[in-house]
Amino acid sequence: MPNKPTRSLTHLKVSLLVVAGILILAMMLGQIVYQQQTLLDNHRWVVHTQKVQETGIRLIKFVLEGAASVRGYLLTGDTEQLDIFYRLAIELPPMFEQLKQLIADNPNQQRHLDTLGPLLQKRLQLNVAMVETYASLPAADKVRMIKDAQMLNRSIDETIGLIWNEERLVLLVREEQMQRTARQSLAWSIAITSVLAAIAAGLAWSLYRQSRGRQVLLGELAMLNGELENRNANLQAANLAISGANRSKTEFLSAMSHELRTPLNSIIGFTGVLRMGIAGPLNEEQHKQLDMVYGSSQHLLHLINDLLDISRIESGRSELLAEAFDVREVVNETLRVVLPLAEKKHLRLVSTCDTTPMPVYSDRRKVYQILLNLVNNAVKFSGQGSITVGCEAADGYWCLSVQDHGIGIKQEHLASLFEAFHQVDGSARRVYEGTGLGLYLSKKLADMLGGDISVSSEYGKGSRFCFRLPQNPIEEKTS
Repeated sequence: MPNKPTRSLTHLKVSLLVVAGILILAMMLGQIVYQQQTLLDNHRWVVHTQKVQETGIRLIKFVLEGAASVRGYLLTGDTEQLDIFYRLAIELPPMFEQLKQLIADNPNQQRHLDTLGPLLQKRLQLNVAMVETYASLPAADKVRMIKDAQMLNRSIDETIGLIWNEERLVLLVREEQMQRTARQSLAWSIAITSVLAAIAAGLAWSLYRQSRGRQVLLGELAMLNGELENRNANLQAANLAISGANRSKTEFLSAMSHELRTPLNSIIGFTGVLRMGIAGPLNEEQHKQLDMVYGSSQHLLHLINDLLDISRIESGRSELLAEAFDVREVVNETLRVVLPLAEKKHLRLVSTCDTTPMPVYSDRRKVYQILLNLVNNAVKFSGQGSITVGCEAADGYWCLSVQDHGIGIKQEHLASLFEAFHQVDGSARRVYEGTGLGLYLSKKLADMLGGDISVSSEYGKGSRFCFRLPQNPIEEKTS
């Protein structure tokens, strides 16, 4: 199996080859774009040359046609012959401006155009003079005027020919550039093709080596998969055994809770009879001893009931008995039950839930059980001050908070606070009564009701528990 540095080196080589190939392809695309742009430029110059030639030809043809119309008029005296003469005076200047714009970027052509402009102006003036004065001139002046017209025509033709020559020179330069560009493109194409061939060969070799290494890895992976399947099978068997043991534990707790609660209720009942003096008068010491038996029995019964509730929840036999009620009633009932214990420790119980109605459709007994556990804990771990039960609505929930000023909880203990049989530390068991089931059971019940319980605490200053109960109705179900 190739080691990690070897695989990293192989990946680096392949990556470098791929990057080089991408760069070369980008260069090829750039070269293609450059060639296309060059072709477009050359095409534009060819079109430009054609436009210059066409404009020059039309200009010469128009000048000659104007001169011919003047001669026709002079020979025949027919004024219809002067149509082209009049058009020449109107259309020749725009034609000249068009030619001027076409060759605006060529200084040599501009110099020839500067010569052409006055010649055309003289030609137009001579046409006008011939039309207006030719008939009244002496023969010698007529001959001279005709010679001047012929010379102007030749000069115009020669000047336009010079402009054409300059345009052909520019076209030749462009053609030479195009041929040079074609040769460079060919050289680039050959070089890039060669490099791409080398890269392809390198990639093929790398892929071949990777394929051989991959076969080895696949064999080892198959072996590891076999071991993993064996471990998964063992783990599944262990999970089944754990599930069976957990189910047996739950059933045992449920059975033992029932068996223990029956004689315990008898003890509590007979102890109550003795405390009331029905069986005869009791002295002070006997009352004291019976009170201790009664208190311990109630504590044990509470523990058994918690165990029974947990076993029902974990075995899926706990049902929700939904009914409509006001949460404030449950709060007031809870505070009435806990009040004697709070007064014994000189604690004040405060409720802020008396102003706004809090209707809900849920399991009243379980809501009461959760709130009773939270308030009991607050009283248990508080030595002075007050305990405040607050109520508010937020995001479709009723939020019932229990705030105390007791010993508080360290941050590192918050994560395991809702685990079964858990208290903050071992020493707490020796100072405060409890089994660590209250918060665990409350969390389970809150989940069944579609709510949750959260806690915030500062060690040495107190804690705040928040029980969220959905405002919307719940369906009766088995959790």
